[in-house]
Amino acid sequence: MPAPVADVLTTQTARPRILVTCSLSGPESDPWLIEDLTAYADNIGRELHAQEADFELLDVGAVASWTMDAAASLNEFDGLLVLGGGDIHPSLYGQQPIAAPGYGVDARVDEAEIALVRSAVAARLPVMGICRGMQVINVALGGTLIQDLGPDSIHQVHTDAPGMSDHEVVIQPDTLLASALRAGSATVRSGHHQAVQDLGLGMLATAAAPDGVIEAIEHQDRWILGVQWHPEDPDTLPGQLAALMRAFTDQCRHGEPRAPQPGEQTISA
Repeated sequence: MPAPVADVLTTQTARPRILVTCSLSGPESDPWLIEDLTAYADNIGRELHAQEADFELLDVGAVASWTMDAAASLNEFDGLLVLGGGDIHPSLYGQQPIAAPGYGVDARVDEAEIALVRSAVAARLPVMGICRGMQVINVALGGTLIQDLGPDSIHQVHTDAPGMSDHEVVIQPDTLLASALRAGSATVRSGHHQAVQDLGLGMLATAAAPDGVIEAIEHQDRWILGVQWHPEDPDTLPGQLAALMRAFTDQCRHGEPRAPQPGEQTISA
């Protein structure tokens, strides 16, 4: 049986090293969310190794993580991958909370992951986000979110332990996503009640659901990609996660050399 992602870390310098972040121990996270995120992180880890990439999983919700300095300022990594999780605190994109369902809100985790994204962007590292990770990228670059899509949304049923729904997305041509999936549309596994509203600086909407909700974003001239769905869900169509991780790890392997930028952001606590 494959080892859990948190127990696997190799040091082969010829392989790209990727920092993978999520919160597996946040005090506000429900048990079902932690269980799902752990399984998803394991699937991501196995696929990264299949793509001959090494990684370190950073549990941003752990108490120990608050002594880090931007995860070593990303100095040891060739890319940043931000996974799913709870809702982002609305104050971080200039809004007041509305009376709507929400879960797993932890402003410390939000601030840490936003700072990591900004640090990675400043260092010109490839950045990818999945579900919440896409929202973190958008907020980090100055965008906003729709706080709740409503009870009739096709993306998630409002229950105590929300499940996934399958729906189509239409992908814009000549984009990172279209190149990775080699398709103009895809069936995806979706589970979210929030979504991108105003795009962050330099970001483009590159895929949409039938109801118009933005399902993918990417930067207009940098390798920054976010998908709102869960390609790492075990019931996703075969090959989708591999295609996305292949595109990401190839960029981490062959992308621009890392160059620290003046005023690069770090995390401290």
